[in-house]
Amino acid sequence: MDAEQNQRKPFLSSMDRPISDNNEKPRGAKDQFQMWTPIILHPFVLIAFAILFAIFLAVTEVLYQYSNKHQGLSTSDQKYHYLWTYAPTAVFLIVAGFWGQVEYRSKQLAPWHSMNQRLRPASQSLLLDYITPWNVISMFRSMKNKHWAVGLSVLGSLLITLLTVFSTGLFMLDSVRLQNIPTTLKASAQFNSGGYDSKMVDGVPALSVAGAGRFNLSYPTGTTDQYAFSPFNASNTDLGTNTVITGKVDLFSAHLECEQGKLANWTTYDITADGTSGPGFLQPSSDLTLSSPSCSTNPFQASLFAIPSHNSTAADVFFENCTGNGQTGSRIIFASARLWTAGPKYAISDMYPVFCKPTYTISKGLISLFASNQSVARLLPLANETSRSNAIPGIGSSEIIASLNSSLVGAEKPVSLFPTGNTSISHLGTLYRLANMSSPFDAESLFEPSSFQNISIGAYQSIVAQIARQHFMTPADSQFTGTYSATKQRLMVRELSVRAMEAILAALILVVAVMLVCRPVRSTPRDPGPLSGLAAILSRSSHLTDRLDGTLNKKNMKARLTGGLYVGEVTNQNGEKTFRIETKYPGNNDSQPADTDVTISWWHSISRWWQIVSILLPILIIAGLEAAYQESHRHDGLGNITSDGYIQYVWVYIPALVMLLVRIFTNGIHSSSMILQPYLELKRGAATASSLMENHLSKITLYSFCCALFKKQFVLAASALSVIIAPILTIAVSGLYSTQDATVSRPVSIMASDSFNEYGGPAHGDETGSPLIGSLIVARNMSYPAWTHGELITPILREDTLTDLDGDIPYQPSNKTSDDSALLHLTIPALRVNANCTALPREKISLKQFPAGGSSKWELQMHFGPDCRAYSGTTMTVQSDNPNATQTVFGQFTDYIAFFGDCPPMAVLYGTLTPNNSTSGVHGFTCKPYVNQVEANATFAYPGLQIQSMTVDESTMKPFPGFTVPGFTSSMPNITNSAGNKAFDSFFSIMMSNQGTLNTSDIVNPDAMSSVINATQHLYRVLIAQYLNVDARTAPTASIPYNGTLSDPTRVRLVQSEISTRILEGCLAAMTICSLIAVFGTRTRKILPINPCSIAGATTLLAGSDILKSDIFPPGSEWYNDKEMTRRGIFNGLIFGLGWWDRKRYGIDIGKPAETLSDG
Repeated sequence: MDAEQNQRKPFLSSMDRPISDNNEKPRGAKDQFQMWTPIILHPFVLIAFAILFAIFLAVTEVLYQYSNKHQGLSTSDQKYHYLWTYAPTAVFLIVAGFWGQVEYRSKQLAPWHSMNQRLRPASQSLLLDYITPWNVISMFRSMKNKHWAVGLSVLGSLLITLLTVFSTGLFMLDSVRLQNIPTTLKASAQFNSGGYDSKMVDGVPALSVAGAGRFNLSYPTGTTDQYAFSPFNASNTDLGTNTVITGKVDLFSAHLECEQGKLANWTTYDITADGTSGPGFLQPSSDLTLSSPSCSTNPFQASLFAIPSHNSTAADVFFENCTGNGQTGSRIIFASARLWTAGPKYAISDMYPVFCKPTYTISKGLISLFASNQSVARLLPLANETSRSNAIPGIGSSEIIASLNSSLVGAEKPVSLFPTGNTSISHLGTLYRLANMSSPFDAESLFEPSSFQNISIGAYQSIVAQIARQHFMTPADSQFTGTYSATKQRLMVRELSVRAMEAILAALILVVAVMLVCRPVRSTPRDPGPLSGLAAILSRSSHLTDRLDGTLNKKNMKARLTGGLYVGEVTNQNGEKTFRIETKYPGNNDSQPADTDVTISWWHSISRWWQIVSILLPILIIAGLEAAYQESHRHDGLGNITSDGYIQYVWVYIPALVMLLVRIFTNGIHSSSMILQPYLELKRGAATASSLMENHLSKITLYSFCCALFKKQFVLAASALSVIIAPILTIAVSGLYSTQDATVSRPVSIMASDSFNEYGGPAHGDETGSPLIGSLIVARNMSYPAWTHGELITPILREDTLTDLDGDIPYQPSNKTSDDSALLHLTIPALRVNANCTALPREKISLKQFPAGGSSKWELQMHFGPDCRAYSGTTMTVQSDNPNATQTVFGQFTDYIAFFGDCPPMAVLYGTLTPNNSTSGVHGFTCKPYVNQVEANATFAYPGLQIQSMTVDESTMKPFPGFTVPGFTSSMPNITNSAGNKAFDSFFSIMMSNQGTLNTSDIVNPDAMSSVINATQHLYRVLIAQYLNVDARTAPTASIPYNGTLSDPTRVRLVQSEISTRILEGCLAAMTICSLIAVFGTRTRKILPINPCSIAGATTLLAGSDILKSDIFPPGSEWYNDKEMTRRGIFNGLIFGLGWWDRKRYGIDIGKPAETLSDG
């Protein structure tokens, strides 16, 4: 090309230099002869684009950094994902719409700008067309031609498109473990002696320690093995199953100030062979005197050493007052001793008493709780916080001693059932039995000073912590600031999208910066896009129009322009500025070559295959979307996602690229419609000047759509609507796929390792602790042991036998790293006791004794009829602290009736008693319990097989007639609720105070017996279930699988959104209809012989036309925009048409084309 220009240089003369208007006024002057600059290419607009891209870049990086620092932008929910997936895409699509005008103007003005720079051949000016080819082709072609503005503008469009695609994957919802997030916590109790009553301290605190140590039950809320604290929960936090809340609260810690003591004196014991306690037992007739440096005791009776006829070991705790000179207060004395026999006598060979004074502190501790069940996750005493000794008013060492003694006494009966597990230790008091349950020890540990103190102090601290929680606290409702840690669905910013978007935005800023230098502006006197503007410019370019007059095809057009050089110049004629396209030919030989082909050829704005693909592609995508959605809906997703890596970008970006392909084809249809629209109006004939002034390519699509509707150009409006809808595809597809934790059910089977013993019964001397477990469950709301739930027990299932029936293989969770549990749903047999209670007629209840003569008790006698020969358990004694009250509300339960014949093994009396011999307020019922087998629908957590829920199918009840239901009254802990005018035994105390299944109105109301029976049966069932859990099991007679379903939430599934699917299907269907209207409603054949998007192509339609005559366009008209032309009335009264004019010329002219038989 440079060689060609050098050969033509002699013909260029002074015009070899860039053409400019030396008389042009500065841009700020109000001069109608200013060279034209589109608003979209104004420096301020381009700078605004650069600033906008810089803002996007900064915001993207800030969002990413914030997301990294705060583990996501915010906590969100899957149902809101449309907001954060659609918003970024929508923003970039709006920007893309405006940048499209930058691209169009750069393409439109590139040929003019090329001629404005210097003389150019037709291939670099008049024949140049960047508008109709695909923009990627235009980009490479412009780069080859060094038309940088076109290449940069197209590159900008491609980058923005790519930016839009990456924006669809900018945000994602992910499960993130949040740590130490501030929140408001609420304490439900505080340390206060207002609720303390020494008479209300029972065996439950001590038994709670046994439950935790022996049966691995959780400590009650607000306690650990050493501490009691103010329980709290989160007031406003949306709690999940794995949420941990942390707060700084008051921490109660029991301490002992101890010193070593000694045995000062003792009385020799006699070994009685036939005493009331049986052979080999020691009569409790000894006295011990103990002393320490600060405390001495009076002789006190120590009946703990019940030893056989051999040397033995014992340990117990005593509570004694100091009686020495100047000594005050009480002491807790931990003592261990060895005893040996010598004939009929025995002696204490070693005794290690430890004297301790109880104290406690209240300090601050940092405590973390699992929000779901209030169990302790972590407890950290704060060393830098001030500790306050004996800080609860009214609670001192004497109250602690009294409470500890009461709790140990109340727990003695159930705890005594447990063996020590060591034959060398003959006797352990209740405190040491509790210590042995938690951490078994041998006899030697009792005589090693540090070990013995550790055992004693550890048990003491555990029990006193339970006492403090239950009796040294009152309800509260105070808020304080804490933190929580939880796994939340967080809106995360993807790094890959961020880095890609930042690189693209940086490139866009660079593109804008370069475009500011090479933008193709000030090259024409006005907008040359509409035919009116081009005609005004061509009216001063007679040499060019004469050369192209009568051109019928592209081949002839190129031939006529070949060899010429063309330039756009501004000249002064008669004192006025004129813009024209000047032509130069070698040797000034501008003779027109003869046409080699005089037949007309027709230009097709769009190919047939493009139209077919534009229609079929959306239809195929709709079918694919619907098929994929139905698959996703049926199977809770399209497939399992087993990786968190870059594979996730596949379902984010590929659908966006597919929708981008649809947009490309749709844009092609619309572009064709916009190009043809003014020519179609002219082809119809009798068109007004508005047809010449129309240029939809220069309009934002939405504005073009509105204009088309206003002018009733419905075909163009349809194609514009499809382009308006197209961005919704990119927006909607960004939310089409997401990963979700899907719960998928699959059939499974599992085997049991035991079955129920229909004819079994409880073993005598039960040492399994089932009475204690039942009592702790109902009294302290401790968790149920495995294979029990409420009133029911189930077979013991073997987790290793869980089999996936679909594949007949051992079941494996889909996501082994998930913390979530699967749920196993089974229908399995279960055992439950039926109390089978009937009312006891009032005449069967008599009063044997009532308070009189200093007595404070009533004794009630029950009569069960002639067929019952009971020899014990038919009387109930009601003890009252206030026997002279107007009435005493009471409730008593017994299952300790010894009998022959037809007697009820269980009886209940309740109601009111008065200080006289009346039983009018007493009600009762008797029960003959039996065991039933039922079918229960059970839900287990997997792994672990912890029971989550059970419901009974009552229609499946089947009695176990041979099973003996045990009694448990003798092993019930002492749970007190007998203050004032109330006299309830432990059984009723649990129902009224702990379970809340009864209230006083039920007790005093004779018509509420059904409520009392129901409450009694429920509590009885829960307690007996623990017996059945031990005594009703036997080896299975056959291997019977239990079939069920396992709901597995550990699978991460790729889920197709219904909303996005419907939006996409609706949009694609609408676009298909619009494309059909555009394709079949637009005449594209035999309209234009040559592509009108080049200067030469459009000129061939106007060359030779009367429109270009000076009487139509007066001097200076090329500087007028369409609005000014209309104001000046340049086209007033004229009509225009496109067609054959006297069968000599095909083009645009004034009037109506001649009628023809054919356009060919």
